Amino acid sequence: MNYKTLRTLIGSLSFTTALFVFQACYGTPQAAGNDFLVEGCVTSRSTGEPVQHMRVGIDGESQHQYTDAEGKFSFYTVKRSDLRLVVEDIDNADNGNYNAADTLIAAEGNCIYLDISVNPK
Repeated sequence: MNYKTLRTLIGSLSFTTALFVFQACYGTPQAAGNDFLVEGCVTSRSTGEPVQHMRVGIDGESQHQYTDAEGKFSFYTVKRSDLRLVVEDIDNADNGNYNAADTLIAAEGNCIYLDISVNPK
């Protein structure tokens, strides 16, 4: 193999490696203007305390997030004219038994913050 071919091969591999490292560190680019940030807090309607381990997601999509110890959640979804947010208690007795809740979101702008109260069973 001659020197020029070897140099081209190593250069190509180096460039490919640099692209892979960039993607691993920073992710792939998102479609600009099509992402919608949904964030908020889930609390108990009876006590006003935050409820953790509640599954929050968009109806009909596999993407979801679980509330943290402060009842907070945050995730991105594709912007559509209306989104149905569903909140479900998936661990039942660990944090109390709560009824499922849902709400419609009008995806205007780039983000929305929701305060959601759930009723105990």
